Amino acid sequence: MPFKPKDTKEKKKSRYRTLYMSEELFQKIDKIARENGTSFNNTVISMLEYCIGME
Repeated sequence: MPFKPKDTKEKKKSRYRTLYMSEELFQKIDKIARENGTSFNNTVISMLEYCIGME
């Protein structure tokens, strides 16, 4: 079953960080975001929340 990002949420208090990743990883995440009609950022946040059990 492929990963599905969550719907975009209401704005919450946030912190800014910069992430460096390989071009290959960037392309894979960008493809998931485009296929689901959401932003790259929302996709990364959804993945992180899923991995640490916050979903």
